[in-house]
Amino acid sequence: RELSRLTEELAGTRSERDDMNVNVQELMVTNKDNIKRIDELTTEKQTFAKQLDDSTRSVEALAESKDQLEHRIHDLQLVITSKEEELAKSQHCRDDLQDKFDALSSDNNEARTIIEKL
Repeated sequence: RELSRLTEELAGTRSERDDMNVNVQELMVTNKDNIKRIDELTTEKQTFAKQLDDSTRSVEALAESKDQLEHRIHDLQLVITSKEEELAKSQHCRDDLQDKFDALSSDNNEARTIIEKL
């Protein structure tokens, strides 16, 4: 009787052991799958981080280019203002020369009239 009870207990223990082995095998497969997924997520994260870093560098380069263009625009505006001032002076000189030419022409015409009368 004792032997029968021990045999049954042994059978039950073996069954529990077999169930545990199955559970351990399932957990090992799940663990491997989880490790694989972690590796995939890590790779995705690294790829994203690199893309983010590249984008950041691109934005910084664009900001630098924008600053350079703004400085160039400012410099060109100064040149344009200077040229506009030079143009205004030139037009004023031209107007003065035209007035002098007109006065000389008038004087020349008066001189001809006087000479013709003599």
